[in-house]
Amino acid sequence: MRITGLKAWWRSTHVGQVVNLRPIGNRPPWVVTRCRVSLLLFVAGVALGQTEDTPWLPVIAKLASALSQNDGPTALEAFDSRMKDYGTIESNIDALVAQTDVLCAIDVIQDNATPAADVRTLDVDWYMTLKSQADAGPTERRRERVEVQIKKIRGKWKITSLAPLSIFDPIRIN
Repeated sequence: MRITGLKAWWRSTHVGQVVNLRPIGNRPPWVVTRCRVSLLLFVAGVALGQTEDTPWLPVIAKLASALSQNDGPTALEAFDSRMKDYGTIESNIDALVAQTDVLCAIDVIQDNATPAADVRTLDVDWYMTLKSQADAGPTERRRERVEVQIKKIRGKWKITSLAPLSIFDPIRIN
């Protein structure tokens, strides 16, 4: 049988090395959905973020990517630490990444720029799948329209307001 695709590439680049490819659950080892989605969001955000119309897009893409990788500290970098509800957001994100495996997608529906052009109000469709890390724990899907205010602070775009905050609530266990 001829080997093609990813296995052929792997063998051609790792000749003579011991290769340990084990299935993950019922999926082949090269299928890592969360990382693929995160990488896609990040690459798309960086590529689109180079335009003058959407200079804030890399921040949104980095936030979605960090949440999808359960990286709370990187996700918090998207927020202004002086914002009103920063403490609530910080504790909820820490709880989310500690208790669940997160898959996150943020789609910007509308961008409203102020005349100053350094403040934007974004209407986003925020989708998250939260799978409990506990054995036989619940999986929860969330999809909400969220209003995000983003502002340029010291040359960097930061989220300064977010409503509703319930998007970051810890997973609900019934």
